[in-house]
Amino acid sequence: MLTPPKAGNRRWIPPVERARCLPWRELCRLLALPALALFLHGAVLLQAQSADYLEAKERYERKEYLLAMLAAQKAVQQDGENAAYRHLYGMTLLQLNQYSDAEPELRKALALDPSKADFHYGVAALILQQRSETEDPTDPMGMGARNTTSEPVQEGIRLLEKALELDPDHLKARMHLGRTYHQQNMRSKALRQFEAVVARDPRYAWAHYHLAAVYLDAGKFREALQALQQEVEDHPDAGQARLELADLLLQLGKPKPALSHLTAVSPESQTVSLPDLHFGLAKVYRRLGQLDKAIAAARQSIRLLPDNPVAHRLLARLYRDSGQSEQARQALESYRELKERIERFAR
Repeated sequence: MLTPPKAGNRRWIPPVERARCLPWRELCRLLALPALALFLHGAVLLQAQSADYLEAKERYERKEYLLAMLAAQKAVQQDGENAAYRHLYGMTLLQLNQYSDAEPELRKALALDPSKADFHYGVAALILQQRSETEDPTDPMGMGARNTTSEPVQEGIRLLEKALELDPDHLKARMHLGRTYHQQNMRSKALRQFEAVVARDPRYAWAHYHLAAVYLDAGKFREALQALQQEVEDHPDAGQARLELADLLLQLGKPKPALSHLTAVSPESQTVSLPDLHFGLAKVYRRLGQLDKAIAAARQSIRLLPDNPVAHRLLARLYRDSGQSEQARQALESYRELKERIERFAR
């Protein structure tokens, strides 16, 4: 039973009593309106704030990095404390090789939300990519081994390991960690990472390629051959994998299959070194006894990369094999000059 209004203020009704006086449907409608308005306001605000972020994300996935960077920059200007916005902005800058601008963005994202595996990966990718390019720009796939582990590399490894601790299925982090382990001569650790990637996704790009690199270092040629063949079967356009497979086949005394893989490589491939491709063709043609083609391929390799002493040495041998003694002498002299220059620089 409703209680009457308090004396002296007949229009005043306590909130609880006022609610009891309202029909149930009317009460629900009144209670829902503020919540609905708040929800709609938040949705509109979120949409306005994230429109540039969503555009940046879409363009990033399409590899339109410059346009993605511009959209991500706008998103950060709208909300500089949003870790996802900072991270995407930093990753677009990283893809554009703007390392000094990318680093504060990626580190800020990680500081804002250290629970995200992607944010640890982003900082690690920046550190390791920057160091890789400054140290050895001729090793695009990271197959070479290095003897020292610098402080930046150690930080990169720690960040990648943390990313995998947070998300064991982060395959980009596993691949990057495996390559870094391999470059630091931690072969058993590298092998475990690449095997884990293949176990989770047997067709993951470059996983078998890097498995083969570890096998080759260990002298396991049969396993390396199988891994490279699998990479090429899964990814026929993987030019660098075909190049490595051809080189291995040539070492195993199979120049014709090696040639078939080299001629299948597209010169427009983004994953192959053209000087290495022509150098490989020169070696195969030499083994097949096609000296004119071998000389033409070696000369093309030198035109593309004049400072490669090994190509000059091969050209000298080809000229010698074909009886062109003067050309052989000149190529050998170029080889020696380049070798001495490299040795002086190494000191």
